[in-house]
Amino acid sequence: MPRQVSREGKVSLYNRNLYVGVVHGGKQVSIQYDPEQEHWLISDNAGQQLRTHPALEINAESIRTLQITGQK
Repeated sequence: MPRQVSREGKVSLYNRNLYVGVVHGGKQVSIQYDPEQEHWLISDNAGQQLRTHPALEINAESIRTLQITGQK
C-alpha cells in the first residue's frame, strides 16, 4: 500500500513515524520488510530506495502476543 510522506518527511507505520527526509515530503512511497536484515525498506514509486529503518517492533515476542502496533 503506498503511503504519503508528510511535509516533515515522515511516514506512519504501525503507529510509529519513520523519517524519510524532508526532501521527500509529498512523495508516495512503499514500505517493505527485509527479513534478512530485519529492516524496513522505504522506496519511491520508481523503486529507488530512499531509506532503511531497523524493524525493532518485529520480534518473536511481539508476534506471539500480537502486539506489533503497541496497542493493547
